[in-house]
Amino acid sequence: MTTRPLFSAAPIVFALGALISLSGPRAAAAQALAGAGGSATAPPPSASAAPARASAPLPGPESAVVLQAGDMVRIDVWRQPELSGEFRVGPDGMIQHPLYHAVRAAGRPFDQVSADLAGYVGGLLAQPQMIVQPLYRITVSGEVRQPNVYALTPETSVTQAIALAGGPTDRGRLDRVRLVRNGREIKLNLTRPESLRIGDVQSGDQLIVGRSGDVLRDYIGPLASAAAAIATVVGIAVRN
Repeated sequence: MTTRPLFSAAPIVFALGALISLSGPRAAAAQALAGAGGSATAPPPSASAAPARASAPLPGPESAVVLQAGDMVRIDVWRQPELSGEFRVGPDGMIQHPLYHAVRAAGRPFDQVSADLAGYVGGLLAQPQMIVQPLYRITVSGEVRQPNVYALTPETSVTQAIALAGGPTDRGRLDRVRLVRNGREIKLNLTRPESLRIGDVQSGDQLIVGRSGDVLRDYIGPLASAAAAIATVVGIAVRN
């Protein structure tokens, strides 16, 4: 069975020929593009360029990430297990590791923390390859299947955090979720799209999933127990 192309290659060849006929830098770029089969290739690095001492995440959204005590830093150094792992930020703001303890991780933009770690490891190893990642301490409790304290990346959404905790139980109510953040309690209805605007998790967030009401268990049962207790006390008093 033969496969027919979705379009003809003739217009592309014609366009490349027109580009190559140009003069100057555009002609050189067109010729390079045609020779590479339509994909641009970066020029090889200069032999005189200084090699990078360590690779670390480029500055970007991490510049807005600020860790607090209790958060964690994930460090992966290629082929160096003794330098790799997830390390907690201590009460003094330093990374709790014998070698990394000199690096302050709390209260600073994380891109600065990452650069300090890359420089430190670069002083120990020749051209190390490493990845540094921030992790927030998040508590998920209430009516979830695996309530616990989790170390989550800043890109984790509130709904993803609940899913990582096993999701709601049979009695869990996603329309009765409480978020405790910076001392404030926010009520969320995660079944409605507008509640998703709360965004991603933040350091120290506490998520509590509420439960559905059970009239028999929550009201009738306790009332029946109380009535039985009163009847017992009255019966004892009458006999005496």
